[in-house]
Amino acid sequence: MKTLGIHIREATKSNERAVSSIYKCSLENGECPLLKEGKCLHLCFLGSCIYGKLYNEQSCTKKSKSYRNELAKMKENAEKEAKLPVAAYNVGIQLIGDYYYLPYSFMTMCEKVPFIQHSCLFVTGVPFIKKELFTIETIVKLVKYNPQALMGETITQYQKEEVPKFLFDLKYRFPELYKTASELCPEIIEKTINLDNIEKITCSLNHIPLGSVDGYKVCCGKELLDVVLWNGKEIILSGKYKAISTLLIFGLYGNEEEEDFTLTFSPLPEKVMVSVTDKELMKEIAMKNPELVKIKE
Repeated sequence: MKTLGIHIREATKSNERAVSSIYKCSLENGECPLLKEGKCLHLCFLGSCIYGKLYNEQSCTKKSKSYRNELAKMKENAEKEAKLPVAAYNVGIQLIGDYYYLPYSFMTMCEKVPFIQHSCLFVTGVPFIKKELFTIETIVKLVKYNPQALMGETITQYQKEEVPKFLFDLKYRFPELYKTASELCPEIIEKTINLDNIEKITCSLNHIPLGSVDGYKVCCGKELLDVVLWNGKEIILSGKYKAISTLLIFGLYGNEEEEDFTLTFSPLPEKVMVSVTDKELMKEIAMKNPELVKIKE
């Protein structure tokens, strides 16, 4: 198994030990679409990727004379390995190796679908299905499924939120499967999130693709602005504004008269959120970050 990276947790008390957490993966390079993006399921809290393994090595206690030497050796080993990926939270359906990964709430409760492990009372499901078992019939079963809570009532969140997200991801990531399934079950189209009915997606600048981005606008505050360039460190916006309503977001001030402007921010202000209104960009962002798509009541 290849090592993805190592995380060192130092001891803080005299009777504690330093811990070297070694993350490994059994997949070959290129078989995991998330690793290509620098993400990993196994680094999530309660991560359960079937390809991942976690090994913990401990040092002696902090009060021991050899503690510093052992800690230094741990750090030296960690520096030799690749930088750890980030935890892959809020991802949609993925084909990882020989399995489909379906990270949708309540979905693993469906016992008619062959998940590696179903969820039930006090047991967390493992949302992986073998590739050959993820058939059109399986998709239809998941779409029609109505999970029941402990007292017998229907969990409405599944049909209301999870199924539309699942179908949206399936439509754009695996269009042939979506097309065939929708032909067999026409209600699939009605249940799929339609970006035409969503006015905007609110996200941080980090969600916007880098490079020349002519042709789309973002909404900053109440104003619709053109993004001329975004390279990860600097963003250039242009358009018209009433200075106070727009620039207060960036901690700047001006007069209230509407006028043309070009703004360059480098470094970027912290926690700047923008609302994307271009449909193609919305689709691109939504596919990588499905949690940003908010379903209207």
